Amino acid sequence: MKFRAPFILSSLHFTKLWKVRCHLYSGLLACLLAVCPELGAEPVPLPPAEVMHITQAGIKPGGMPALARNRAAVGRALDTINSPRTTIALTSITGAEEVWLIDFCAGLGDLEQDRQLIERAPGLRNELDTLSEQEADFFSTKGGVIGLFLKHLSYRLETCDWSQVRYVEIITAHVRPGKHPEYLEYRRMSQAAHNKGGIEGPLLVYKINGYKGLVWMIFRPLKSLRQHDELRAQGFGEPLTPEEDRKMVELRATSYEYSENRFFRVDPQMSQVPRRWSEINPAFWRPSPN
Repeated sequence: MKFRAPFILSSLHFTKLWKVRCHLYSGLLACLLAVCPELGAEPVPLPPAEVMHITQAGIKPGGMPALARNRAAVGRALDTINSPRTTIALTSITGAEEVWLIDFCAGLGDLEQDRQLIERAPGLRNELDTLSEQEADFFSTKGGVIGLFLKHLSYRLETCDWSQVRYVEIITAHVRPGKHPEYLEYRRMSQAAHNKGGIEGPLLVYKINGYKGLVWMIFRPLKSLRQHDELRAQGFGEPLTPEEDRKMVELRATSYEYSENRFFRVDPQMSQVPRRWSEINPAFWRPSPN
């Protein structure tokens, strides 16, 4: 026994030492997470909005930098009331120089709730009105529309996370009067072809209220422009038979009055997003000023 005792004592000593080290490491990890929450943070995905309130504004020459500073001030003002609003700003890559401000809502009631929240905050309404008046100096045009999500015509919703989106392709389809059934059939065939192709990436369909006539918008969120190159190389996931291709061309020609296809870039400075996004990816959502 006297020869085994040292082994038993050393084993007990090792066990105690191990427990102490684990306790120290656990405490150190807790301290690190308190100081740097992004180390243990999980992404907070933002799925497709049931309702989009979209402000579309044309920008006067040279007005973009001043607008960006103004929108940052709007964000700071709303932060004082812990506004639940998530707004993603898009700046145009193609077409006229524009900014689209997209408010993400669970329903139309969110717009009313947002207004009531602002009205109850002393002085905030006046501050926001002043900032809005200043923005008029930067805009050449301004308008707003409402988009209602059509889940049954959209694609791969489970892959959509707006916190990871950096670019957006937007197709605006103006439908001919009386040709709504033909356009619906076109969209159903497109969705069926996408499902058959199984291509990666979501496609979000919205019916738009605010334009003259019947208008739809199709959003393709992208993590990079290279992703669009890859989708295009794969035919955008629509493996059509000759007969299906002929039918879709016919439906498109019959139902479309005209359409516009544009690319936009997500502008983090003008966006108002959940705080956790900034904690997880500060380099993009809250970059240091140059």
